[in-house]
Amino acid sequence: NRYLHIVEDKLGVKPGNVLDVGSAFGTFLKVASTRGWKPHGAEYSKFSSSAARDHWGFEIFNGDITGSPYEKGQFDLISYWDVIEHVIDPRANLEKANALLREGGKVLITTDNYQSLLATIANLAYQISLGKVKYPVQKFWIPHNTYYFKPDNFKMLLKATGFKPVFFEKLDYPIDKLDVSGFEKQLVRVLYAMGNFINMNTQFMFIAEKERDIQR
Repeated sequence: NRYLHIVEDKLGVKPGNVLDVGSAFGTFLKVASTRGWKPHGAEYSKFSSSAARDHWGFEIFNGDITGSPYEKGQFDLISYWDVIEHVIDPRANLEKANALLREGGKVLITTDNYQSLLATIANLAYQISLGKVKYPVQKFWIPHNTYYFKPDNFKMLLKATGFKPVFFEKLDYPIDKLDVSGFEKQLVRVLYAMGNFINMNTQFMFIAEKERDIQR
């Protein structure tokens, strides 16, 4: 995994305990374990968490990280892969992550960018049409999300929860995972290229270091 390379090689974190929040079937944890990390997970879905435990033998807590039994300072790395936008309380999640990380530990987060070219076009189409053109907005402003982040306000959230950003990158959600037609995928490829050129990609990643303790 490219981002584990960054965490280990560029940021100097030696493989230790990793907690994947929203660990699903344990795919990331399996990759991390092959690199020497000790895998742990937190997953809402009983089915997914049970499958990860049964198939891989990983320690998976079924529920929100805020109610997890993990110990203070237990982890070297906590990851959120396209998860933070779905949780009920992102601030409480990150405060809990802060408590669970050792001093200097890292949190790795990817999430959708609502300052992207696609989001901007979808909003303009909706506004100019006086609400008649809804399809682009419905495809991008996903109803399952509880929060819609932009890089600047997410950076503020990290700082408010005791983290110092040490790596930032804009990226795009994999086209093959999009639930759209073949023609739409071709159009998205063009828009992805345009968005990348003008630095308005559909997602972004932060890796941040625990800078101070947050009392909970």
